[in-house]
Order: sequence, then structure tokens, then C-alpha cells
Amino acid sequence: MDHLPLGSRLFTTGSDRSAGKAESSPGRLDSFHHYLDRGGLHGSREHPRALEARSRYFKTSPLVVSTLREEQLARGAALLLGTDDVIRTVLRVNILIPGQELAVHTDVAQFDGLAPRVPEWLRVVMHWSGLFEEHRVRVINAIALGKACVGGDLLAWLDGPAEEPTIMPALPGRAVLFDSDSTFHGVTRVGPDFRSCTAAKVRTGHSLERVSRDEWELKDADQSILQTVAHDELRITIMWKARAPLPLVREPISLQQILERIRADLQTSHSLTPNQQAILADFARVCADAYVPLPVWKPRPFSS
Repeated sequence: MDHLPLGSRLFTTGSDRSAGKAESSPGRLDSFHHYLDRGGLHGSREHPRALEARSRYFKTSPLVVSTLREEQLARGAALLLGTDDVIRTVLRVNILIPGQELAVHTDVAQFDGLAPRVPEWLRVVMHWSGLFEEHRVRVINAIALGKACVGGDLLAWLDGPAEEPTIMPALPGRAVLFDSDSTFHGVTRVGPDFRSCTAAKVRTGHSLERVSRDEWELKDADQSILQTVAHDELRITIMWKARAPLPLVREPISLQQILERIRADLQTSHSLTPNQQAILADFARVCADAYVPLPVWKPRPFSS
């Protein structure tokens, strides 16, 4: 995939955390603690900050996507959504460098009429709780592999979190269409060097810039070069998302209404332990544990 011209620059995702502890804004707490508790996708005993860095991928919006057959993707998405028409909502390139992986998660669900600044973890909980289906916007995601690489297999729990995942090797020329808001998925570690120290040091503000046909430079927030990375070593994917047209009118829902509905359901429909009742102030963790059915997957051991 060479439609990322020289000078293309991708920036990291996620928010930095000190000593592996979440900031006051919990971000993707629904999957973050699960990822750290299990040592990532490979049972690594690294520091939490290093593990988080390994899942902080690089992303940008591509200038040209000549290899993406968008009409075919739109037809497939319309079929899955049960509609005659779809509207593209996302088109971007994601890159993982050697030593990086993607935590098991579902994407952040979309809701119509939603109050501003609703945190991502809460939108995931809203979807999995089933309490806000009248507001949910169904989205279909397509992931297209731009090039082959070592490692970087896509794991997708297509049959549900209680079943074994489908493992799709990182091979070019294919695209996977699925409801990524409802399907748990992740990416195994990229590259032959699973313990790459550079990947464990990626931070917010770091960037990846293409400097030649065959090389990229990993830079810190001050634009100092940390490492040169070969193009052949990268896992490059195109992400495409689409939704059905929205209804003309949707009753808005406030953040207070969301929290009140979830709190009421937690207290009436879930058997909370005394400890959970006591720490209900830690609302994000209680909600994630109660509603989000993260799959149990035996970590794949490192290659010898």
C-alpha cells in the first residue's frame, strides 16, 4: 500500500497515564484493566505503562485510497445493516510498529441524541447494558490489510465472547466486515521481536513519519528521532466505517438520564457484592465489570 506518500505523519492514540494508573478520566476503562490484568495478549509480565504503550497505535486520514473498493464495502455494510443505503463515517489508516498489539475490546458505540462529552467507557457500557437501544446507531466496520507483515493476526470473537476467536492472519488483499461495536476483537503482537523495547516506550505525542519508500522514523513529541522502522515491518490497515441514515427526529438523552438509568438497573437487576455496593462511587469500574462481557482467551506464548 503506497498511497501514504513521503512526509505522511501518523500520531499516537490514547492518553498517557502515570505508573500504569488511570487518570481522572478513565478513557477505555472497560477494556484497559482487563488488558493489564492479563499481561496483554501474550501474558507478558511487563510494567503496565509498557503494556499500554504497546497498544497505542498510530493513525491518520489517508489522502488517497485507490486500492479500497468502497462500493463493494458499502453493499456489504448495507446488507448487514438491512438497509438500502449507508453513509461512510470513518476512513483512516492505522499502523502498528514491531512490538505493538491491540487490546481485546469492542469499538465505542454510537448513539443518536447523545449529550456531549459522554466518556467512551460509558458509551460501551450503554451498548452492552441493552438499556439504550432506542438511541443506538448501528455501524459496520471494514478492516482491510494494506500489506503482509510478521505477526499482527486479527482476533475476532465472531460467535460471541464465550466462544473461541476466529484468527485471521495479516495478509493483504482481503477485508473483514463486521459490527465492531458488538464483536470483541484484538491484534496479536507485530513482528518477530515480541519484546521490542521501542514499542514499550511509545507515548502520547509521538509520531511516525515516512521518510523514504522503505523507511519511517519514530519521533517523540519534540520531533527527536527515536528509531528508524522499515516499511516492511509495519502492520498497515485501512479502517472504513458506515452507518444507516438516521431518523429525522430523536429525543435527546442527557448524561444525568444515562447515569440514573444505569444506577437503577445495577441496583435492581445485578447482584452486587457488599464491596461493589460500597465502591459504587467508582462507577466506571463497577459498570464495566457488570455489563461488558470481555472474552477469556488463553494468552499466546512468545515465540522462542
